[in-house]
Amino acid sequence: QGLASSPIFAAKQEAALCKMSRLEFQLPSALNKVAVVGTGVIGAGWAALFCAKGYSVVAYVRSKGSQAKFMKALEEAYTKLVARGLAAGDDPQGYRAVSCVFNLAECVS
Repeated sequence: QGLASSPIFAAKQEAALCKMSRLEFQLPSALNKVAVVGTGVIGAGWAALFCAKGYSVVAYVRSKGSQAKFMKALEEAYTKLVARGLAAGDDPQGYRAVSCVFNLAECVS
């Protein structure tokens, strides 16, 4: 059992998602893509939030294994945002719009 499966960790993650989701996001006219470098639980939460608010999100992952972990955490975070009515649409599969790349330069370009 890892940290991510503990009830205390889950409660803290839930609280952080609630707090982040109340932030008001406005799309600046020149901004069309958000790069996420760091795809742990926190990075997945930010990716879910930006995706839910209509941004194009690209995440840098180091391996197929880290991509699988990221996508699982992303799905969980995004599902919580949709359940609270905080996503731009109500598509529960909207998180799939987040793309993953294995090259850092490609992620931030």
